[in-house]
Amino acid sequence: MQHQTLSGKTSLYLGVLAVVLLAGVLAYDQTTSLNREKEQALQQVVQHDRMLAEPVARSFDSIEILLDEMRIAIQEGPQWQQWDSELGHRILKSKLSRSLPQIRHLLLFDAEGNQRHTSFAESPPVINVRDRPYFQQIRDGADRARFGPYVGRNSNRPTYAIARRMGREHFEGALMVAIEPQYFEDFCRASRPFSEFETAIVNAEGLIVAICRSLQGPMT
Repeated sequence: MQHQTLSGKTSLYLGVLAVVLLAGVLAYDQTTSLNREKEQALQQVVQHDRMLAEPVARSFDSIEILLDEMRIAIQEGPQWQQWDSELGHRILKSKLSRSLPQIRHLLLFDAEGNQRHTSFAESPPVINVRDRPYFQQIRDGADRARFGPYVGRNSNRPTYAIARRMGREHFEGALMVAIEPQYFEDFCRASRPFSEFETAIVNAEGLIVAICRSLQGPMT
């Protein structure tokens, strides 16, 4: 009887040990699986960030080149201050390209900050941008400037500005590109690796230019 009792206890201990070992194996396997999933998710996030960063960098480089070429062409041609509204609109609109869909508007402002010509209308709204930091920087001697995000006065939407100083011997005004942040947000949403994924494009000053929000609501 004692031998049977010991044998029963041994079987019980072995059974408990087997359960503990099985639980340990399952826990280890689950932990390993979770770590593997985390590594794969991190790799997807890194790949997406690279995929987003590269076209953003190329977009800004292409816009810088466009502005440089436009400034040279405008300054070598007839005085742009004397363009009529139809000519100014046509010239700026002709510079827009399907290869640069992130450009919302091309704009020309005179030395006082008055909006003179735009790519979106022959008779644009009467606005003045002399209080904008990008215009002030150019007026004060900078050759080029960036500013944003801010609410554009033409569109009343978030905007990012890249501008060039007009005038060789003295300040004549500013040539500016108004960038559409929504373009980058749409690009991000279409390529997001997860529905709960959230990322942002931030400028050198730490301000958000565009944000790709989670489809699962605010992240904590």
